[in-house]
Amino acid sequence: MSLAQFVPIDPLSRLRLSVLLLMAAVLAPALFRLTCIHGLLRTIRIDGPSMAETPCGNHFRVTCGDCGITFRCDADDYPDDRRAVCPNCGYRENELRDDDLRRGDRVLVDTWPYLWSAPRRGDMVMLIDPLPPNKTASPFAVKRIAALPRERPGIRHGDLLADGKAVRKSLNELREVSLLVHDNDYQPRSLPTSGRWLPTEPNNSDWRASSGGFRFLPAVGREEAQWLSYEHWHASASPEPRTTATAIQDNDSYNQAVTRGLNPVRDLLLRCHVQAESGDFIVTLQDPPHKITLHLQLDSRRFLVLKNGSTIIADNLPRSAREFTLEAALCDGRFLFAYNRHLVTAFGYDEMPVAGDRQIAPGGKSLLQIGAYGGPLEVSHLQVRRDNYYLNPNRLSGEWQAEAPLADGHFFLLGDNSPVSVDSRQWGGGVARDQIVGRVIPLGRQEP
Repeated sequence: MSLAQFVPIDPLSRLRLSVLLLMAAVLAPALFRLTCIHGLLRTIRIDGPSMAETPCGNHFRVTCGDCGITFRCDADDYPDDRRAVCPNCGYRENELRDDDLRRGDRVLVDTWPYLWSAPRRGDMVMLIDPLPPNKTASPFAVKRIAALPRERPGIRHGDLLADGKAVRKSLNELREVSLLVHDNDYQPRSLPTSGRWLPTEPNNSDWRASSGGFRFLPAVGREEAQWLSYEHWHASASPEPRTTATAIQDNDSYNQAVTRGLNPVRDLLLRCHVQAESGDFIVTLQDPPHKITLHLQLDSRRFLVLKNGSTIIADNLPRSAREFTLEAALCDGRFLFAYNRHLVTAFGYDEMPVAGDRQIAPGGKSLLQIGAYGGPLEVSHLQVRRDNYYLNPNRLSGEWQAEAPLADGHFFLLGDNSPVSVDSRQWGGGVARDQIVGRVIPLGRQEP
């Protein structure tokens, strides 16, 4: 008869066992909670307009009867005459047909990331709705993280604030939430062909409209830049003619039945495709009193950035390409420049001095201009987009700040569709982290 030999546990093994038991104790409640909401990954269908147009609830998918662009508008709240205004050309006789009705977008809810890390600003999340609209409504809501624990959220001129300072988006974040202002590829068939991009010297311009955009053919001996300025049409239900020039405003296509005052927007993104081997291409964006000029010197593969005429950046362009996509934006007090969708430079301009700057870029009321000189070039797929414009808790444009900072472990959540969203502005405080279920990832929607 033999006796079992007692083998002592290695101290390192004991430590590992203790760590595993501790992790199990910590994760068990979270895993139980996740199981209760159907696992770590799940798909849901968006219900309601609060996050449009990032994901949309039930909506009409409308093709404009004049310019041909496709846009979406709310199917739960629409005009009595079942007519929608095109946000691109302002055509007002687009019928909302039952054949164009679509169910809400499907999105993926990933609960895994928040097991290990806290939600980040800009994340789109699913949460337990603090104030569900009725007993039959979904117990969940989808919003976006706007402010973090211990921050004091605010809104000024449509921009988000944290502790009184502007929250600055990255270029990818701007792409995700930006809304269409105008797409030059879609021209109204019933209107004159002059369009939105107009020469500053109509009787002496080397710019010519082409099938895809504009062609620049410089006259022999001409050295100065020739400019096209963007002129905005109101493209709303206003009784004025749709071609009436106006400031760019926070108009949108989705809330066709909502009547409200519109606000001027200065946070803009210009995107275009350039085809050139030589010469110079220039983009000017204005956020008065600031004027930013991006000057591409294609012969030397260099670029300059000027603020009110003074050069502040001079650098090399990325690798040579006969064709490229250019993106230039002013957003949240910051300038952003991307070449073939890769960010090249970004800097804050809103706190830079203005007094003494030279004004050499073209003037006028237009916030957007493109120019060229030297070699021939073509510009196509010109698209103007705008940043989201947030309204205060009363759904107005006035400045607002929360009475106190958020508590520890609480987040300030907003819907992208600010005019209609019910969110932390109305809930009266932050949302606790344990009420945030997971991160939301849109399915089947291309990045703008």
